Amino acid sequence: MTGPDWIYYAKKMLVIARQMTEPFEVKTLEGTMKGQSGDYWVRNADDLSGPGWPVKKEIFEKTYWMAHSLEIHEWIEQENRMY
Repeated sequence: MTGPDWIYYAKKMLVIARQMTEPFEVKTLEGTMKGQSGDYWVRNADDLSGPGWPVKKEIFEKTYWMAHSLEIHEWIEQENRMY
């Protein structure tokens, strides 16, 4: 695993994602999920302790978009108001 984690939007949900440079596995409650080199390892930004899930490169690049710093700030403020 090399490279930084980035914050992305996915269907009104913030996720942390990293593009992987080699095949990888993620152990989830549903079993072991496999990703290939170039796929993304995605985790829910609300629960980074969770294992996350692999997303195929082609699907990720069509359905996720990078969040900008202002959007991240607004999301954090909204989350803080909930608690």
